[in-house]
Amino acid sequence: MGPSTACFLVGRRSGLVLRRAGVSLASLAIVLSLFAIGAAVPTPPQAVLEVDDQTPFVSETVRFDASASAGHDEGNGRIVAYRFEFGDGAGTAWQEVPFAQYAYASVGPKTARVTARDGRDLEGSATVRLDVLSMPPTTGEAPDLTPLGASARPMRPELDAVVTVAVAIYNRGGTTAESAFIDVTDVRPGVGPVLVDTMRLPEPLEPNDTVLLFSDPFPAAGLGVHTIIVAVREVQPAETFTEDNVARISMVVTDPDGDGVTPRGSPFVNPIVLALLAAAVAAFFGSLAVLSRSPPRRPLEPSPAEPPGSEPPPPWPP
Repeated sequence: MGPSTACFLVGRRSGLVLRRAGVSLASLAIVLSLFAIGAAVPTPPQAVLEVDDQTPFVSETVRFDASASAGHDEGNGRIVAYRFEFGDGAGTAWQEVPFAQYAYASVGPKTARVTARDGRDLEGSATVRLDVLSMPPTTGEAPDLTPLGASARPMRPELDAVVTVAVAIYNRGGTTAESAFIDVTDVRPGVGPVLVDTMRLPEPLEPNDTVLLFSDPFPAAGLGVHTIIVAVREVQPAETFTEDNVARISMVVTDPDGDGVTPRGSPFVNPIVLALLAAAVAAFFGSLAVLSRSPPRRPLEPSPAEPPGSEPPPPWPP
């Protein structure tokens, strides 16, 4: 095997390698394109529903919060409307705000639902189960004040946003409570308890009556899960049953800059889709460049000498 033949075999192997590389790049371009198409296909909103009390009493106001719901994107995929169903036949119409409140009139289990709709009319839903209780029985002749329900407004505030705590105080005793103090404490992550307000009964509270109080506004300081503690103290006349004087609720403080929200109504392009499309285009053109390279051709060899003729040589000398 001569040098030219060896060069030809090496070139042929290189050509096969190039063709295989080109086919691989073309296949990669197809796969990346399919991934880009899948990432670009819009999905329904992811609905989330929270309540401030999953075991409310009859006639107690329950507050529903769907603000943690998330849309596909901040373009047409953003959430534009919410609808609440409370599980007993009542509900709301479509509304822009992700909050609702409702007081149940009957006891028993209820399944509440929220449906979130985006700008493409795609919908997602979430449910939460509640168990509505009858009013607690009277505990004795003396007054007995208990925080029947409490909620932070909003339930998921952004960092440094203004928060107010609503508290329903119920008198389970058999005597009118002439006065009382209600402390509201914010247990902050990494800090501990901070007294944010002390409220007083605005007027005497008779047996089986409820009064709704609102704390002074305070800032949502500290990211993460907070515990709001509501405690009743110094009831006059004095209570004899104090085991139900404290209520605890959770409040989640979120980072307003954590999601990089695009202004409402502005166009949105998913960066993952752009990256996949760019990689697919690069792989496609790379495959074209590789496949267009022709493998080296086999070099031409000199023609073999013709065999001598069968005729005898001419005589010499002539």
